[in-house]
Amino acid sequence: MVWRRAPPQVVFESAGQHPRSNQPPPLSASDLLCEAFTAAPVAEVYAVSVHQASMDKRFPFTNLLYQARMYEQFVEQHFEDLVVPKLMKDVGPVDGGPLTRRRVLWRAHFLSLA
Repeated sequence: MVWRRAPPQVVFESAGQHPRSNQPPPLSASDLLCEAFTAAPVAEVYAVSVHQASMDKRFPFTNLLYQARMYEQFVEQHFEDLVVPKLMKDVGPVDGGPLTRRRVLWRAHFLSLA
C-alpha cells in the first residue's frame, strides 16, 4: 500500500488578539494545520483493492471528506470528471483484479495492511 498524509486546506480570517477582547489570539495557520491532522488524520491512498462482500457498499468518504472545505481541493486532483465515487466498486478493483493507480482520500484510522 502506498499512501501519504493528505494536507487539509485551512482558512483563517484574522490573527492576533482583538484589542478590546480578553480572548486569547486565534491559532496560527501552522497550529490550525496541526490540529486538523490530529482531529481528522486523512491519508491519500494510491490504490485500493475492494473485497467482494464490500463492492456494493457506499464509499464512506464521499461526503465525510470530499465535501468538507478542508479537503474539497482533492476532488479536482483525484477525479478528472469531478465525480466522486459513490460505491466501493468504483474506488478500486474487486478481489484479485489488477491494481491501477487511483488516488482517493481515506481516514487514516481505517488503514490496514492485508
